[in-house]
Amino acid sequence: DFAVSQLFGVRAISSVAFDNSAGESVFQGKMTEASSLGNKAVKTYDNIWDNTAYVDVIRDVVQIYLNHEMYYSAKDRQENGDDNFLVGMAISTIVSSLENNHDDNLTANQVQQLAGMYKQLYQSVKELGEAWTYLANVHQYLNSMNDGSGKYDDYTLETFLAASASDLKANGVKIDSSVISAYKSLYERVSGDLQTLEEYAKLAEKGTTIYLTDFDSESDEDKFILPIIQNLIDINSVVITKGDMSASVKTLMTSMGTAYNFVTALSDGDTIEVKVAKGDLKSFEEQTGARADVTLQGLSLVIVKNISGHMYTDATKNYYSAAVTDTISMYRWW
Repeated sequence: DFAVSQLFGVRAISSVAFDNSAGESVFQGKMTEASSLGNKAVKTYDNIWDNTAYVDVIRDVVQIYLNHEMYYSAKDRQENGDDNFLVGMAISTIVSSLENNHDDNLTANQVQQLAGMYKQLYQSVKELGEAWTYLANVHQYLNSMNDGSGKYDDYTLETFLAASASDLKANGVKIDSSVISAYKSLYERVSGDLQTLEEYAKLAEKGTTIYLTDFDSESDEDKFILPIIQNLIDINSVVITKGDMSASVKTLMTSMGTAYNFVTALSDGDTIEVKVAKGDLKSFEEQTGARADVTLQGLSLVIVKNISGHMYTDATKNYYSAAVTDTISMYRWW
């Protein structure tokens, strides 16, 4: 949380640049609002993971991708032959286990739930943008008080997104430009992916098949959503861990021996760790300090059924909170 009451110390309040209590009160009110807006974005994001249907569709996508890619990787190796005993056993096990469970087409409901999840993710990202916009306006306010003019034009979210780093700097906005650039990229990706998913949801409802990957694509008109999933969690860099075993999804796709050892060491009902190391979920969490802690129930991986996946990102940053703190520090000497 962005608790202004904790960030403002007695010393900070008593050493502000303004020489009147009204100025101090105005500034503290602005910072309280900035913090409230940041918390609002986090709350909206947290609500995504309280929705069972949204959690389940993420589980489905991860499961479909793993099984589909492992099947075809093993099938390709089988057709080309492999003399290694362990690899040969792995290939045989994977192919036979997934012979009737490797399709990557999504149901209409899965596409609709994914679009619904993205709509809420977009709302979270938009609310974060409104928080960044408000904080930029606080900087403009401080700059206008410092130069004695008291005049500035408030940014809207749209004008904030359109403003260049040099424009922001010229107007007194001292927020790290790389952080703002990362936010703008996040906003563009999520809003674009939401638009695509909403289009696909309408098509799926009318009977169009939506695929996860383009592997089975037979036409340029086919629709597939893997690029969106890659934006969300960069699925190939996801790291799966069980006890002393740990492997990225990419490794499981390309190393049949590793995949076999991993799968055969699991038992029905086990829990695995699913660490998201890249993607828009991590980017949002690095911007806000939000931390998803999600249980993906009922995962099936090749021969193992009903696995639970504990999914989280390895985000460690909280850029918005840091910017709020920096703004309060600026107020003391501006």
